[in-house]
Amino acid sequence: MSADLSYRKLKSNFNTSSVRKINLVVAQLRSRSVDFEPEVVAERVKMIKGMFDGTRFDVCGGLSMKKLGFDMYSFVDPIVNYVIFAEIKPRSKLDQTPK
Repeated sequence: MSADLSYRKLKSNFNTSSVRKINLVVAQLRSRSVDFEPEVVAERVKMIKGMFDGTRFDVCGGLSMKKLGFDMYSFVDPIVNYVIFAEIKPRSKLDQTPK
């Protein structure tokens, strides 16, 4: 009951006409080498920006591959939150160095 009353009080303090944005980072996991090609990244950034344009999700915060220090993405829109992670395969016990 206390939570419900608090929610109502908070809700009454907000201007209902203002649109609240939700920050969103799109991360691609288990990426292959072709996914890292600058042209592919540029095309996906355009798709992501278009998909979330006009929604409550804000994907334009500047967390990009270029801002992370990868200069090969210099022509890709640096404000779209799109980060790629390579597929990391776990090492087998035979590959580990003995202690």
